[in-house]
Amino acid sequence: MERKRIEAVIRKHHYEKQALLAILLDLQEQEIPLDKEVLQIIAKEMEVPLARIYGLVTFYDAFRSGEPGQKPISICNGLACYLQGGERLLNQVESVIHVKSKSSRPPYPYTVKKVYCLGCCAIGPNLMVHNTVYSQPSFKILREILNQGLQEEDHESQPS
Repeated sequence: MERKRIEAVIRKHHYEKQALLAILLDLQEQEIPLDKEVLQIIAKEMEVPLARIYGLVTFYDAFRSGEPGQKPISICNGLACYLQGGERLLNQVESVIHVKSKSSRPPYPYTVKKVYCLGCCAIGPNLMVHNTVYSQPSFKILREILNQGLQEEDHESQPS
């Protein structure tokens, strides 16, 4: 049951209020959508106002309340990341995906979206793929990250 999984994650973080972001990320990583019911359970278990939790989930673009169709690549376009080359990073990601989608292999299983905070402004520009944040990735590293995701997608679609 979802509730037991949620409570286990909260217990893992010792009910510490300062671990709220980590708890939310852990739940999302376990494919537990951060919907209203889940947020209410967290609020009750941690004795934190629901509004505070909702504020975190809606502020940080890393969080989603439902299941996306494709895997998102979130590229930070907040002021700090933008000034450190966020737009260049966005263009590089789109370039890699565009080249792949015109090749004979299937296109990348990603959707690219601009977001306005991934929570690590000082080391930008940043992007997030598969709930992992990458800071200042080179073009070569970008291709490796995206190819790894494509290989994982191929592996998941093959019969067992």
